[in-house]
Amino acid sequence: MTEIWKHPYYEDCRSDDPEQFIPSADEIADRADSGEDISKFFSNNGTIKYPKQRISMDIPADMLKELDDIASELNLNRQAVIVTYLRHALNQHHMSQKHAQS
Repeated sequence: MTEIWKHPYYEDCRSDDPEQFIPSADEIADRADSGEDISKFFSNNGTIKYPKQRISMDIPADMLKELDDIASELNLNRQAVIVTYLRHALNQHHMSQKHAQS
């Protein structure tokens, strides 16, 4: 058993019943490496989290002021507002492209 599972919080999460035993990610990886079918540990209900990439960009001060005002109003940070607005703009672009093709 790995060290993290020795913490009292996790003791209740682990079961001695082989039917309810949930292995750690490392244990699942070891099973996969040995050729065992590990599909029973995955539901395929999750979403893919793509890696993030840091960028640098110049934004006019008045636009930053607007973003900061919106961020304050929504109780978010500036980056969250920029990413949300950018996602919205990309969605609009893709919708207009689909509409133009039909």
